Amino acid sequence: HHLFIHCETTQTNIYDIDEDDIIQVTISENTAENNKEILINRNTFRLIKMSLSMLYHFLSSKGIKVSEIDWDSLEILVDRSPRLIELPIKGMVDRNIRRLWKQGQKESTLIGIMGFYLGLRKKEMVSLETTRVKILGFGEECIEVFGKGSKYRRLPLSLLPKEYKNMFLQVWRKAITNKNKTLLDKTESQIETIFTNCWQNIAPSGMHSLRHGFATSHLIKHKSPIRVASWMGHESLRVLQITYDQGLYFLSK
Repeated sequence: HHLFIHCETTQTNIYDIDEDDIIQVTISENTAENNKEILINRNTFRLIKMSLSMLYHFLSSKGIKVSEIDWDSLEILVDRSPRLIELPIKGMVDRNIRRLWKQGQKESTLIGIMGFYLGLRKKEMVSLETTRVKILGFGEECIEVFGKGSKYRRLPLSLLPKEYKNMFLQVWRKAITNKNKTLLDKTESQIETIFTNCWQNIAPSGMHSLRHGFATSHLIKHKSPIRVASWMGHESLRVLQITYDQGLYFLSK
């Protein structure tokens, strides 16, 4: 089963497309029984945009020049796995992070950074104490996280782009100055409200989808699955494989 996607947009780079840039999207569906053309709405386009974004990263990692690909006639094998549908788009996450930071919504900014770039669960964000941010010297900063079942893991802040690491440390220093016990100084319900107001349109499948985006982005870049499982706090590599192997297999095809 294949879908042929034709997208008319004001953007020249497929990776930069936002919903407002879309003029029209047409899907030609080809199966053994039928051959039909349908117009789709913007909500459906979220899934297509996510697929193209992941494919962009995968092709780039293989050394294929994406600019040489005819995106209008690109044939995409659609995976029906719900894991893929949940993923937010990196470009949209980055734009929202910078927008929220510029507006002075620093706690809201950190939710996106900690979810998409550090893979933290909601409870881990709530319980992250200021004393668990470690400055080890020589630029080696990390955070100590206690996840499900109080399992301990250490996440290097080098996972963050330099710009986002500076944002994170700035909020941390302010929390230290204010003598806050936890970094965000928020309850779970407060963080959920912030997410709904500031991130729901970016990650419509929920806050946990930011964490899925963290894992998938590193696996696509061919980072060691053992290391990714360690960053995620999974008790075994098997958990990582069960969660993400199917989607990555279809993507590789």
